[in-house]
Amino acid sequence: MSGHDQDDSDLHRELEQHQERFLDLVERERINSEAIKEVYDAVVAIANRLYPAALSAPPSQTTSPLPISPINEHPVLPPSTPETISETNSMADVKALPSRHDKAAPVFNPENPRSLLHYLEDLEDLFKVHPTLIMNEADKKRTAIKYVPMHEEEMWKGLLEYEDAAKIYEEFVTALKTLYPAVRKDQRYSVGDMDRLVGERVRIGIHNLADLSTFYHELLLITHFLHHRDLISEHEQNCAFQHAFSQDLWTKVYTCLQIKNPEQAADTPYSIAAVFKAASFFLAGMPATTITEAKAETPEGKVKVEEYTSLIDIITKAVSQSLAPMLAAMVQGSTMAANSAPARAMPTVPYQCYYCGANDHSIRRCPKVDEDQ
Repeated sequence: MSGHDQDDSDLHRELEQHQERFLDLVERERINSEAIKEVYDAVVAIANRLYPAALSAPPSQTTSPLPISPINEHPVLPPSTPETISETNSMADVKALPSRHDKAAPVFNPENPRSLLHYLEDLEDLFKVHPTLIMNEADKKRTAIKYVPMHEEEMWKGLLEYEDAAKIYEEFVTALKTLYPAVRKDQRYSVGDMDRLVGERVRIGIHNLADLSTFYHELLLITHFLHHRDLISEHEQNCAFQHAFSQDLWTKVYTCLQIKNPEQAADTPYSIAAVFKAASFFLAGMPATTITEAKAETPEGKVKVEEYTSLIDIITKAVSQSLAPMLAAMVQGSTMAANSAPARAMPTVPYQCYYCGANDHSIRRCPKVDEDQ
């Protein structure tokens, strides 16, 4: 065998080795852009040495395909098609997990404990997308605490199921659910949740269809669960919905329901659906913005500001009038002393009542004081 034939044989064997490596990467799903580029460059270099004329000729002059035979029935694209790199890049596994602030990152809101269930489902999807990055139970645990707030992260790390390497991921998830009783199917809602919802709606009010629909949906979600578990009766469910209405709106709704159902017993509450339909009729024309009604009445036992101000003015005026003669006399006496004039007695201040303003008696002998009492 000549030296040239020996070189060609070596190149063919090297080419087959590159093909086998390529197929091995594909079968193990570990192919990435660097690996395929390396294989591609090696194949092109070998093909240039084996078939320089075929690769340099125009496509119309190429009469036969390149003698690169497929291995194990897996076709290999000829080196003249660089699209191989772009096509195989879509098969490449992502090198890093999403960051905490990435839009693709799972989200858990501790203020809504039931979101833990969705968070765990999103984690399972993340595990499937990144099999080469999350390969064991420890990786799953670390990924689970990666996307939660700092307080939750510290608390989750303190669980025995997280610290113990012998505990699997499913045991860790079970321990997490014990921290948030709301995720349990039998403790999803309570009667207290229904009472808080009604009380909050009474405080906010029902002013338009948007308010009515929001309250209607939230109450149905809670009361259906409670009624299904025999924690409340249908009577209590209907009463809870009616209690959220203001007196003015409920009067209109109740009158409409009485006209439609004249045989309804007075002590039997109307169904939630019937009340919702009647209330929707009256709120259909209301604006979407909330309008707060101002109360004009003054609570009993409180003094109006205007009355208090008037009383202060009256007292100030009375005191000024009573002190005016005394102040004038004091000023006059000081002037006379300064001029070394003979001293004379200060004129007697006449009586003046601070209550009624009369000059013939003092406030202690004012008859109007006794009359007003």
